[in-house]
Amino acid sequence: MVSGGTVVVDADELLKWLDKVRGAVEGLSFFLSTGMTTRPPSPERQRELEKDSKGQPAMVVDLDISGIEWQTRYKQPAGPDAPWCWAFGYNNDGTVRRETNQLVQGVLQYGVVKIGQYEVSLGGRDGNLLNRRRIKN
Repeated sequence: MVSGGTVVVDADELLKWLDKVRGAVEGLSFFLSTGMTTRPPSPERQRELEKDSKGQPAMVVDLDISGIEWQTRYKQPAGPDAPWCWAFGYNNDGTVRRETNQLVQGVLQYGVVKIGQYEVSLGGRDGNLLNRRRIKN
C-alpha cells in the first residue's frame, strides 16, 4: 500500500510471498546446471529424481553386506537365501552403526540400493531399519 509517497508492507504478507518465491526457485533449481544450483536437492527430492530418471535403484559395487546381522520377521538370524529380512541401521543413540554406515548412506542418497540379488531400503516405524529383499528375476 502506498501512503503519502511511502510504501507500507504487511510483514506477514511479505513472508508468505517470499515463501512462494523460495518454493518456485527450489522447483526451478532442478533445471539449472549443477554449477548454478544454490544447494543440492533434499534427500526426498533426490530419491524422486533417481526413480524418475532411471526407473531403477542405484547399483552399489564392492559392498559386502554379509557382515550385517540380518534377521527374519521373528528376530531369528536370516541366511543369504531369505526372501526378506531386516537389520538395525542405527544405534540406540541415533548414530549410524559402523557396519551399516556405507549402506545407510547409499540408501539415504538413492532411496533403494541394489546389491547383487538384493534391494535394500530403509523402513520401520522411525525409518531406522534396513530392509533387504531378494529381487525377482
